[in-house]
Amino acid sequence: TPFDEYKGQQIFKLSLTNQHGVTESALTLGATLYEILVPDNNGNHANLVLNYAHSGDYLDNPFYVCQALGRTGGRIGNGEMPLNGKTYTLPTNEGSTTLHGGPNGFNSQIWEGHINTVNDAPEICLTHRQLSSEDGYPGDMDAEIHYGLTEDDKVVITFTASSNKTTVFNPTIHTYFN
Repeated sequence: TPFDEYKGQQIFKLSLTNQHGVTESALTLGATLYEILVPDNNGNHANLVLNYAHSGDYLDNPFYVCQALGRTGGRIGNGEMPLNGKTYTLPTNEGSTTLHGGPNGFNSQIWEGHINTVNDAPEICLTHRQLSSEDGYPGDMDAEIHYGLTEDDKVVITFTASSNKTTVFNPTIHTYFN
């Protein structure tokens, strides 16, 4: 469903609900885990994860709240990454450090999203082509993040990627729980 707009681009919210009334949702901006709604004994729902009402609030906040981080989660000192005998200089976004993929990391991208079915179970599938010319890492990368919700109330998150060059891939979701 449409969520809002960010810089003139439509942001969507994709959701799954299981037989127990648990709902998991993700936003296409930053492949953000938007909500895990769980019912109480009275049928009211509480969100287990911190979220914002507007897409722009995610990028205005320096804590990457519930967003996908990549190509790498963590810090790369001095923006220098050695790989196969070569040192790559990456854009920095925390002083001299490349933090969580840099200024053009996964969290700042608008992902394509759809609902997939794998082994008869629905999942949210978010895809994005991360270009080397945008983030400085070697190779163009086709990344996917799959958010699943099982009938026994488990949230399953899977990352996959392929690149046209040897590169690094160490993503995560920066989840903040309520």
